[in-house]
Amino acid sequence: PAEDGWVRHEFAKTRPIQSYLVALAVGPYEERIAADIPATALRAEPIPLRGFAAIGKRDKLAESLDITDEMLLWQESYFDYPYPYGKLDLIAAPEFAYGAMENAGAIIYREAALLMDEQTSLARRRGVLTTHAHELGHQWFGNLVTPKWWNDIWLNEAFATWISYKTMHAVDPDGEWNLSPILAGLSAMGSDSLVAARQIRNPINANGDILDAFDAITYRKGGSVLNMFETYLGEEDFRAGIRLHMKRFEDGVADADDFMQSIADGSGQPEIVSSFTSYISQPGIPSLDVAVSCPAPDAGLITITQKRYAPLGSDIDPDAQVWEIPFAARINGPTGDRTIRQMLKDRVTEIPLDGGCADWVMPNADGTGYWRFDTGSDNLNALIDAYDSLSDGEQILFADALESGFRAGRISIEDLKRGIEATTSGHPRAVSEATGVIPTLNRLLDESGQENLRAWVQATYGPLAEYLESRPATALSQQEVLLRDKIYSLLLEYGDRPEDRSALLDRAQRYIGANGIPDQSALPPEDLGIAMKIGAEDGGPAFYDAATAYLPSVTNQTERRTLLAALANRGDESMVEDLFAESLKGSYSADEVFAVVSSALSNDSAKDRAWEIFMAEFDAIVARMPEIRKPQLAGMTGYVCSVQKSSDIAAFFETKSALIPGYERSLAQGVERAQLCSALKTQKALDVKNAFQ
Repeated sequence: PAEDGWVRHEFAKTRPIQSYLVALAVGPYEERIAADIPATALRAEPIPLRGFAAIGKRDKLAESLDITDEMLLWQESYFDYPYPYGKLDLIAAPEFAYGAMENAGAIIYREAALLMDEQTSLARRRGVLTTHAHELGHQWFGNLVTPKWWNDIWLNEAFATWISYKTMHAVDPDGEWNLSPILAGLSAMGSDSLVAARQIRNPINANGDILDAFDAITYRKGGSVLNMFETYLGEEDFRAGIRLHMKRFEDGVADADDFMQSIADGSGQPEIVSSFTSYISQPGIPSLDVAVSCPAPDAGLITITQKRYAPLGSDIDPDAQVWEIPFAARINGPTGDRTIRQMLKDRVTEIPLDGGCADWVMPNADGTGYWRFDTGSDNLNALIDAYDSLSDGEQILFADALESGFRAGRISIEDLKRGIEATTSGHPRAVSEATGVIPTLNRLLDESGQENLRAWVQATYGPLAEYLESRPATALSQQEVLLRDKIYSLLLEYGDRPEDRSALLDRAQRYIGANGIPDQSALPPEDLGIAMKIGAEDGGPAFYDAATAYLPSVTNQTERRTLLAALANRGDESMVEDLFAESLKGSYSADEVFAVVSSALSNDSAKDRAWEIFMAEFDAIVARMPEIRKPQLAGMTGYVCSVQKSSDIAAFFETKSALIPGYERSLAQGVERAQLCSALKTQKALDVKNAFQ
């Protein structure tokens, strides 16, 4: 019995749980009890479902709780295995360095990764839902079956990333979540383009290597590679392998070899193991040089040469690696439109095309393959002409091929421009992907060239913006809404919309109460980031003073971080100095300090002063950082575009190594990014200047 006012809590005995998955949350939380998740043919008992948030925020749990039953029931059906842990609690922690942690039956989230209300933008809402689906997926992959060692943490995170997209596509088919693994793979390719890239299954030799493993390669490349092999094997065969794996290793541990054997056995395709191994056991991106020729009037030929992708200035040896690639290409020609599939095992592969010469070849059918491609000018131009005939995924990969080819010196600035112009008629995510190179072009130009770039951006994207903005939101798909917001911001920064920019500044001032009481109705949540950037650039000290006076009243994590990051990234030197000072005073949370520091160090107009403060106050700044962020600071060396400056910064980080354990790869990648930026400027600036005269 309890004594003298103490309360004794007794917890039900669980099935076996790995020690890192045991958690206890204590604090001033409010509880929101949801309806039980009903019993099913797989599971005889319902699952109690609850949410917990800081006092005053309970109602913001509603949307995440409401969709949980759909997500979990779909995942149970996919795995053909009942949810393992008896009850499910979702806990929104006010201060949490990670996005979320998949503790068995008691998942902890950063507030911004779980709570939603009317101020949550569509983009943030999609992020919350995929995080939630990711953590639920971990209850099987990671919790029920756990990796033997940290080198296979990708089995947890890549799988949870991949299953989160499948889950969302099942419960929200209008969201076009089937494109998400393609986009995730592309977002990992920046890191995977480096000499210092990790491989998916990377050795763990020291404690610092563990934190190093939680990166885009593990999550996004890993998830994209799983999607590629699911496509190659077929959805049903791949799922059979997953289900077999769950039953073989339930409440136990498994490694990558175990997983691949389960997939091979379940699918009945054992040859997949060597291909899978070639992707997880070496770094880098396969780059396929696809030559389309016509040796005879009735017979075409595709010659594929594989290398490792290397941007201009890279020390990568392109010929040092070979993958076993589950290749798929879409062919259009006299015999119609068809897809060919073949496992590429050699450096050079020839694929005859019977029945005639190809009109065009898309070297990544449906865009699901984790590789990049180059192709000859004739085929590239044929793809541009046939762009509207490509599938959504193919259009996205075509957009990536434009920028990656330009960065590798394989595509001219003229072809880049023509290709980008073609993408504006395509799928919204392909349009968005193609805009990614515009900030790079802007940095390669002088002031006169930037004026001409703005005119080109306005001419290229202005009509599309007008079309999207003229339609009611209810008539737009989710992807169109996201594109509308993306193009709006793009034109304000790199186009020619002075009147819209002035109007947005006025709304930003009203939002933060620059001339009176703050008015949150002045800005929709999707405009908050660009509005705060323009406020910092155009509003001067008065805007900054009003914004920082408004900040203490804000309790929404996303809003606070957005505001601070914008001020730090677009403010002048005096603003940056003040933000650093407030960070050191303890005015901001640990995660907010990281946002201020990373944004200020990449501030084009104030980065020199930001780096001075950062180095002078380094010890105090590091003390305010979450542990997971400390080694990442070294990677910010990549924010400079100078070999000499990056060398000087690297030398500084070396003197602080004891404070940032596990920094080595992050620093190597930062130095390499700076070198690649410098090389691109040296080798392409003149071409870009001539293109925008």
